[in-house]
Amino acid sequence: MRSLARTVAVSLVIPVLGAVAHASTLMYDFTATGTRFGNISFSLPASPTPDSFNKRSFELNSVPLLVDGESVMEDIRFFTRPGGGGARGGRVRAEGPQLFTGPTSSPTFLTGNFRIRNFFLNISDPSPTTDPGSSPVPEPSSLFLFGTGLLGVCGLIKKKMSGSVTRA
Repeated sequence: MRSLARTVAVSLVIPVLGAVAHASTLMYDFTATGTRFGNISFSLPASPTPDSFNKRSFELNSVPLLVDGESVMEDIRFFTRPGGGGARGGRVRAEGPQLFTGPTSSPTFLTGNFRIRNFFLNISDPSPTTDPGSSPVPEPSSLFLFGTGLLGVCGLIKKKMSGSVTRA
């Protein structure tokens, strides 16, 4: 009976510990200087989940921007086209180089300094930050461990109830 209790305890404790781990997100910092709206800065996840996308663009809704110290929310569409790409929003009108790689359904931002029309856009290397709005998400390996432990406990109980467990 002790081994059964130990198995149950281990199979329940390890996944619970893994489930409360917060994943940190890599964030890119965008800084546009010399725009007609002023200096603009904002941060986005390195690999954002688009709110909408099509073959040539993806959109992120309600992006918090800092425009010369004033906080505003904007929807920003990042796009690609044969000669380049850019981004478009109320205050962000960046037409020039492509700013992301990969498909528009799961893009990854590039880094560097980009000359966009009459201003410069700097996209800095990502830094790990914890998203304060995220909730704890169980890791797939923890769920797998929990499931296999649960199957093992069910198997032990079934053997015990059928009387086929032999004692050493």
